[in-house]
Amino acid sequence: MTDGFGGTRRDIATAIARFPGIHLRGLERETQLASSLLLYHLKDMEDAGEIVAREINGYTRYFPGPQSAGPHLDPHDQVVLSVLREKVPFEVAMHLLEARSLKHKDLAERLGISKSTVTYHLRKMGDLGIVVKTPRGEEKGFALVEPERVRILLREYRPTPEMLDEFSSLWDDFYGSR
Repeated sequence: MTDGFGGTRRDIATAIARFPGIHLRGLERETQLASSLLLYHLKDMEDAGEIVAREINGYTRYFPGPQSAGPHLDPHDQVVLSVLREKVPFEVAMHLLEARSLKHKDLAERLGISKSTVTYHLRKMGDLGIVVKTPRGEEKGFALVEPERVRILLREYRPTPEMLDEFSSLWDDFYGSR
């Protein structure tokens, strides 16, 4: 909880610095504040340059602003991190980091979701320059465009706690227990 006006903004800024690319619902969970109160403060914080709000993939995502002490991400990293804050794209990225390249049907099987859902997310990630179709041939499939950059972003900006809870075994396989 917060301790007043300054504490409220400090809590919001801290959550955004810990989880750049977080959206409103994530901020509600992290700060325990109502969305109406958050929206009021977010607007003022954006006007003051403390945070940056970007519409990415249908969500308004929040990042530390130029007047903040938080991490400053370039626009491409903001997009990548925002997409990795979503459940299916996060899982796709984790599996592609592990396997380097996977066929569409293998991704669907690993994720336990329909091929059409995988297609939707791969298309979205492809349009944003995050995944690419691998060349034709025996290993035709999908791969991350910049796997090492994705790995660095995930190490520096861990997924939110609710995502880690949901994907703890996948995360532990990727990074080991810390």
